[in-house]
Amino acid sequence: MKNKVVDINNEDSVNVLLILKSLLRKSLLIILVTILFALIGFGFGVIRTKPVYVASRSVIFRTEIKDTENIYNDKYNEATLAKRVITTVSSVVDTPGVLTMATQSLNENINAVNNVMNDFMSQNGRMPTAKEVSNAMNGALSVARVSNIMEIILNDSNTVLYANSVGINYEIKSLIFTLLYSDSTKEQASEKLEVLIETLSDNLYKYVQAENVTLIITQNSNDISISFNRFKYVLIGGMIGFVGTVVLLLLAYVLDNTLKSKEELEQITGVDVLGVIEK
Repeated sequence: MKNKVVDINNEDSVNVLLILKSLLRKSLLIILVTILFALIGFGFGVIRTKPVYVASRSVIFRTEIKDTENIYNDKYNEATLAKRVITTVSSVVDTPGVLTMATQSLNENINAVNNVMNDFMSQNGRMPTAKEVSNAMNGALSVARVSNIMEIILNDSNTVLYANSVGINYEIKSLIFTLLYSDSTKEQASEKLEVLIETLSDNLYKYVQAENVTLIITQNSNDISISFNRFKYVLIGGMIGFVGTVVLLLLAYVLDNTLKSKEELEQITGVDVLGVIEK
């Protein structure tokens, strides 16, 4: 009886179930490599990522909206007020028109502070303090804001407001808004939030069908928090480790022409295996 020659590299010999079992046997290795690359990604993120400063402030917009459903009683519909103001502010706070006006306002403040600084230096031969600049401007800008603007000027920082840096949180019943702006320095984040709030306060009436639109600031200064966007590096590192390990294991499996299990032998020969002698 002639021996039957079997080509173990034939595509028909590749069984998905056997491949999955092979990968499961290497699951610990896959997990360890994935964790290792995730840690490498985190380390890379620590080196590459810069902190993001988020300025936030709680404010209240108050306005008067007459009850259009019952014009004979001269009351104000608070529910309509809440719904209209909430939806309006949340929809216009990051629009190009508002951001353009806020950017213009910021640059006007920068030019004003810069002119005072130049005049002071030409007269006194030294850099003025934020308090001296604020006094020279007759208090038009607070000392804290002047300090922020001076840092922006001295560091030649970006002076444009961007929609993806704006955030808003609110409670519809209380009409309290928390406006947020994120940037690469706390001075930029804080001052840009200031001009954004001022712009909304001055121009909200254009978007809301209301009278006497006013802004009430509930806190004296912005809250500043710091965040680091390192998660994406951890995710990328983990994915590289996982996919790379699986691909290499699959490649090693396909290139290995040895029999790895009795199931594979049964599939190739078509003969049932009666017993296996383990090494």
